[in-house]
Amino acid sequence: KGTVKKMGKAPRGAEIVPNEMRIFSVSQQPLPLDITGRTKAEIDVRLDARVLDLRREENQAIFKVQHAALEAARAFLSKRGFMEVFTPRIIVSATEGGSALFPVVYFTREAFLAQSPQLYKEQLILDFEQVFEIGPFFRAEESHTRRHLSEFISVDIE
Repeated sequence: KGTVKKMGKAPRGAEIVPNEMRIFSVSQQPLPLDITGRTKAEIDVRLDARVLDLRREENQAIFKVQHAALEAARAFLSKRGFMEVFTPRIIVSATEGGSALFPVVYFTREAFLAQSPQLYKEQLILDFEQVFEIGPFFRAEESHTRRHLSEFISVDIE
């Protein structure tokens, strides 16, 4: 039961505000993890139920901090005359030495995920002088720790 209220933002101009609520059924199984974070879950459980895991405050805080940091970096660089650019992520050959590449099938040809925007940025500064890029890059390097990332966000400035 509820009360109909006019609301301009509602798709049909009105919404029902509930006065009371009844539960007709309960879940036969509990959720695979506790979104409040009070009960810890193993990484495999968290990844299997990623949509729920992302609702945890701890994970939401990570995204908020990333957003604030990258927003500040963009503002800082833009204010100083740098132009943000976007370079290719699928490339035909290595653009810098020393890093292993992730191969991908690109239609019928082999291609690779970019490990750096360096080559493209060096070409762009001939016209634009000051450029930067914020984006994901990939390195197919074996690691001895769980802290080594094969995919990462880079703030690249030229």
